Order: sequence, then structure tokens, then C-alpha cells
Amino acid sequence: MKLILEELEYQKLAIASVVKVFEGQEKNTFENSFFFEIKSNISSLTPEEIAANKLRVITDNSLDPAVCNLTDDNDFCVEMETGTGKTLVYIRTIYELFKHYGLTKFMIIVPSIAIKEGVLTTLETFEDQVHHFIRS
Repeated sequence: MKLILEELEYQKLAIASVVKVFEGQEKNTFENSFFFEIKSNISSLTPEEIAANKLRVITDNSLDPAVCNLTDDNDFCVEMETGTGKTLVYIRTIYELFKHYGLTKFMIIVPSIAIKEGVLTTLETFEDQVHHFIRS
């Protein structure tokens, strides 16, 4: 049995929103992101540019900035309800961040071994289909 990955609009919007947080970011390449033989995710954006991008994403998504708890930190949170495909969204977001900006270092932190195993299974199950979405 082969599972088919459905591309849902709200998932595409979530992915695009995260990518827009880094709008204006110079693409990381071999020349600009290797230090001491280690490839790093280097940001060319200023804190003000990141803050402006976050605010733009919030307003583009018709959210109230006061409710979003904007801070000067370079942290942001993407929240989705249970059963909406968060695992596939963050996997595809990783690929999009690589495609657009050359970012290569990501941490996926989960609260339990069972969820970790579910993420690994999702990666294996949808590997070919996720690559198809990335190429399109």
C-alpha cells in the first residue's frame, strides 16, 4: 500500500510564512558559510530586518501582533492544531529553507521516543513525495 501525500493550502501557507521570516537573507554557500571546516547557518539579516519580516508575516496572516507576543529575540513559534500535518510541514519547511537560503542545520526536538519514532517513520514513508514537492 502506498500513501499519497496531499498538498493542503494551509500547510503551504505555513511553510511560506516561515520562509518569509528570512526574506532578504543571502543564500548560504560554500564560500560564505564555512568556518573552520564546518558549514554553518549564517544570517545576513539584521535584528531589525528579522523583526520587520516577522511583523509582515503576522499581518499577512491576519493575526493580531499583540496576541503573537513579538519580542526582539530571534525566536519564533509556529503553532498548528493536532492532526493538521505538523510533521510533514516542518520537514517540508526544512527543505524550503535549504532551497531558498542554503540553510543546512536544523534540530527537531520532540517530547518522547514514541514521537521521535513517528517522525522517523514519516521521513521514510514520504521521502520520495517530499522530494517531489521540493522540486516543484
